[in-house]
Amino acid sequence: MDVVLHRSHGVYKPEDDVTGFVHLELDKPIKIRGVQLLVHGSSTISWRIPSKSNEHSQIHRQEEVYFNHSITLWGHASTDCDLETIPRGSHLFPFKFPLPMEIPGSFEGLHGRSRYYVQSSLVYDKHDDSLVTQCPFTVFRDVDLRPQFTLMEKMKKEREICLRSTCWRAGHVVLGISTPKSAFVPGEKMTVNTEIHNMTGRKLKGSTIAFRQVVSYGTNSETRRVTWDMVHLHQPGLGPGKQGVWQNLVIIPSTVPTGLDGCSLMKLTYEIVLLVEVDRVKQNVSIPITIGTIQHTPSKYCHWEYTDPAPFPNKRWSSIHDADSTRKHHCGYFEPKCKYFTFQMPETELSTFEYSPGQKRRHIILSPDEENKESTV
Repeated sequence: MDVVLHRSHGVYKPEDDVTGFVHLELDKPIKIRGVQLLVHGSSTISWRIPSKSNEHSQIHRQEEVYFNHSITLWGHASTDCDLETIPRGSHLFPFKFPLPMEIPGSFEGLHGRSRYYVQSSLVYDKHDDSLVTQCPFTVFRDVDLRPQFTLMEKMKKEREICLRSTCWRAGHVVLGISTPKSAFVPGEKMTVNTEIHNMTGRKLKGSTIAFRQVVSYGTNSETRRVTWDMVHLHQPGLGPGKQGVWQNLVIIPSTVPTGLDGCSLMKLTYEIVLLVEVDRVKQNVSIPITIGTIQHTPSKYCHWEYTDPAPFPNKRWSSIHDADSTRKHHCGYFEPKCKYFTFQMPETELSTFEYSPGQKRRHIILSPDEENKESTV
């Protein structure tokens, strides 16, 4: 028994209809109560809280359910009616379920997840276990960058670190980081300018630029904060009294957009960080970055597709957890799809200018309208 979605990539947006069918292949007739379908969406967070005695630890767990809708596709699976016979052969049971509007996008993190799935059950008897198959799907919410004009302005942050250590002579270190804007889409290149003034008497070790994901789990009573440096770029060390200036390009990886709107248990943000070790303490300065999926200035040379996200180093929530049963077929490893953009400019064309001396030539990039105009001349 398989659950097949009509969309091959398995990506849906709020208010979309999730459609598909349950495929059942039988080599002989069987008697069952019915075929049941469950469409489920929820967010769950969980982590272990160690006790003071270190003998017993507690599990902090919270959940919010967005929908848990059951549909009988065949028979009377939810009643105590008599068993019915399904003949041998191939059987298709279609289904359709409209998604609510205010639900968060899919997300898989270290201490929590927002997950959606379709589960089909072949119900033999109310006292017997059922054959269960699960099929997860992605709910994707776009983040529109166009209304947020302030995010298109240059961002710059500085931080001065004063030293009064016995190991270091009095002095200070100034860290600076800037970007031409603070809103990007996955696949876009971000120019990061950094500056370090080492006004101390000792050499600074190499610095690091990191594109960082920050996830806050929980409510006011119990919270966890997890950071993940998705991209690393290393810069050389800096001698005493020296100043270093660098320019780097960071390609935004495939990832979930900022926010997780609609979920009260998790909050997702991003930042670009400059890190350096000063007096054996890691210091940093950062700029908040908004990751969206609708560009502020759309380009006809920009294309996107649904891809897998960048791999997380430790996924505790990589599968749907259910009671163990030899008659259950789980979805296994699952990652929600993300939008990833590719920027491909048109090929340069050779153009001859009539009044250029000596048949001087140069390469220019022509738009499609200009190409048509050139061909008619």
